[in-house]
Amino acid sequence: MKTSFLNAWERILAENGNRIAITECSTGISCTFNELNYLAEQKLATFVGEKHRIIAFRRPNDISWLVLFLAIAKAGCASAPLDTSFRGDTLLSIIKRMKAWQFIDENECFIYPKNDKITAEGKFLIKLSSGSTGEPKSIAFSAEAMMADCKNIVATMGITKNDINYAILPLGHSYALGNLVMPLFTEGVPIVIGSGYIPRQMVDEIRLSRATILPTVPAVIEALSEFLTVFPDSVRLVISAGANLRLETIQRFYAATGLLIHNFYGSSETGGICYDYIVEPQRDYETVGKPLQNVLVSLTKTGRISVTSEAVHLSAKSSVSANGRSFILNDAGFINAKGEICLTGRIGRVVKIGGRRLDLQFVEKNAKKIEGIRDCYAFVQEGNIKISCAFESDLTSEMILKQLESKLSSWMMPRRTYVISSFPLTPRGKLDTEKLKSLLLNNQQ
Repeated sequence: MKTSFLNAWERILAENGNRIAITECSTGISCTFNELNYLAEQKLATFVGEKHRIIAFRRPNDISWLVLFLAIAKAGCASAPLDTSFRGDTLLSIIKRMKAWQFIDENECFIYPKNDKITAEGKFLIKLSSGSTGEPKSIAFSAEAMMADCKNIVATMGITKNDINYAILPLGHSYALGNLVMPLFTEGVPIVIGSGYIPRQMVDEIRLSRATILPTVPAVIEALSEFLTVFPDSVRLVISAGANLRLETIQRFYAATGLLIHNFYGSSETGGICYDYIVEPQRDYETVGKPLQNVLVSLTKTGRISVTSEAVHLSAKSSVSANGRSFILNDAGFINAKGEICLTGRIGRVVKIGGRRLDLQFVEKNAKKIEGIRDCYAFVQEGNIKISCAFESDLTSEMILKQLESKLSSWMMPRRTYVISSFPLTPRGKLDTEKLKSLLLNNQQ
């Protein structure tokens, strides 16, 4: 029996079979939708007779990644795409946690016998959470949930098969799966796969490919903002997710290109949640926009964000209603008078300092208001009740503390400060807190 995903794919083949589906900028190789399907059929022989298994794979962004993804779906198995940075014991630990039966990459392929009896029936995809605050967790989705996420995104953003997505995001990450991979297979939106994170090279590739949509992260947009005078005029939509952009960057981008950078908010567990429909280059700092079409956002009594849609993952922790599954995030926030979702922080970052409660994100928010501070991370070191702060800045600690004194009460002030030029990020563009803490610890020794 064919899945809804494969039915959608057959429709795309019937309507767009001879159109270019994918172009690799690094090699110049392109393939049509029909050729992509042929390559997947050839790969399918690898999985014959092994339905309802979880198959993990690790590939760089290229045509073979998409061929493998499609072949696994044709085999009736669930894909578990892994980041290319996973190696050794970490890789084996994640394969075990995902309950994968088989692992494939460009150099090896092996069976994991301990997972031989595990079935993936009803599952289409296993995502990994970002892992920005610890070990990544596996999250299971049905084909219907992934297709719902895709439909919510393309309907809200007005994306059609006449667009071309520029893919610089790792294809296996949640953001890329919803914005790049699923639109290719179920909506017929072509992909141009970028060569890497070299800003000038990206600009040239976008111009030559005539890509129209750039889904990316703030760090990439900051880098691209140095090349605005030659930014391609084919781009009609720029999407940023993972963190807040500086207002200065948004306004500079608009002044040079006439393009508004649209904030996109989502989570690994729910897919896309919000999108800002801005019509001018300014926004409130915490605002992430309004819910996507077919997505309901509400608040719990404690102010946590609750998301309800058909795109929410399969989990015992998600509840089911007529509007889909619901999942409560660790993000806290409020809904303003315009119906926009405003984030105020993450649950669980409140500490006690001298008997008084302090939300560390309050410290970070005020620090980021200081000109010259690109980012801030506040934390309490183990065995210590004093606040420490790391600043991404070119300012000195003394300059920062002097300005911070006018924004925070004395008991909120950090007792230890670190200033570094660039914070480590996860491949998804989020702050990698574990790497940052390790970096700070090494500098301290």
